[in-house]
Amino acid sequence: MEAMTENLDDPLGVRGTAAKLGISARHLNGLCRSLFGVPPSLLFLKLRLRKAEEMLRYEGLRVNEVSDRLGFSNPYHFSRAFRRVYGVPPSRLL
Repeated sequence: MEAMTENLDDPLGVRGTAAKLGISARHLNGLCRSLFGVPPSLLFLKLRLRKAEEMLRYEGLRVNEVSDRLGFSNPYHFSRAFRRVYGVPPSRLL
């Protein structure tokens, strides 16, 4: 969790996170599934979206700013992922 949280703005991916921790991607996958019930990619996405929610609510940033700061490929991809998890578009939090 700590390795993922430290890199919310620079997504390492499963292999990068595993390498940073000194374990295999397969081992990381097993750990995340046993501890959190989800694969590491979904855990990382949820951590990023939680941070995005904080940035939108409390820092007053716009959707495109949050998308850029958290390393999403574009604001559309970010908005789609946010809506899928929270059920509302990120612009609703502004």
